[in-house]
Amino acid sequence: CKFRHRRAVALLVAAGARLGLRPLRLAGILCALVKARDYAGLECYVAARADVSAADHSGTTPLHVAAVDGDVRATATLLSAGANPAATDRWGRTPWHEASDAAAGGARAAAGAGEPIHGGVAPHDGHGAVATMLRQHGRLRQDGRIS
Repeated sequence: CKFRHRRAVALLVAAGARLGLRPLRLAGILCALVKARDYAGLECYVAARADVSAADHSGTTPLHVAAVDGDVRATATLLSAGANPAATDRWGRTPWHEASDAAAGGARAAAGAGEPIHGGVAPHDGHGAVATMLRQHGRLRQDGRIS
């Protein structure tokens, strides 16, 4: 996946190959790809059947990173690959908590700039869209826990 050869990855996976990365290393790679908005790299690891719910030492998953960044595309990619929307970090926070808090901060900033607010979220804010995706996908209650 280092060189983003998805076709080669698909052939290797079809032949039974598996990633040989430890979960902590994989989490670090996937979180970095999400943070860098390297969608080709992320999709390559998804094609390689990487565990997209892998967590680092603090319990942060790639989905947490996508939520903090309000990255709709990475969130959709991770959820469709089976990422756990109810994963909690060591502080008990789910990706939904991260997106919701960031959306609320964006709404406050937009209100201060005189922008219209709809449902507590500025209309251009990816955090609100990510929070909604996470809630719908994971059947989460309003507090971000599984219902």
